[in-house]
Amino acid sequence: MTNPLVPGAWDVMFLVLALTFIVLTMLAIISIVTRRQVSVVMKVLWVTFVIYAPFLGPAIWCICSLGRTSPRGLVQPRSMNLVPSKVSTTR
Repeated sequence: MTNPLVPGAWDVMFLVLALTFIVLTMLAIISIVTRRQVSVVMKVLWVTFVIYAPFLGPAIWCICSLGRTSPRGLVQPRSMNLVPSKVSTTR
C-alpha cells in the first residue's frame, strides 16, 4: 500500500515539467520585453508565441536571439564620439 501523502514518480515529473515551463516562459518574456532592438509589434507577437507554444516558444526565442547581446546579456552601448571628426577652419 502506498502512502497518499508521498507524491509518486509521475507527480514529481509533472511538477518538474511545470516548473521548467514556468521558468523558461518567464525568462523568455523578460528577455523579449527588455530587448531594445525589437519593435513593439514584434514584442507582442513574440510574447504571444511564447505563451501559446509552451516549450517550443521559449526555445525558438533563445535560438533566434543568440548573438544579439553581449556575453553578459547586456546591450552593447553606442560609442560616444565626443571629438568632432572634422574641424572647420573657415574665416
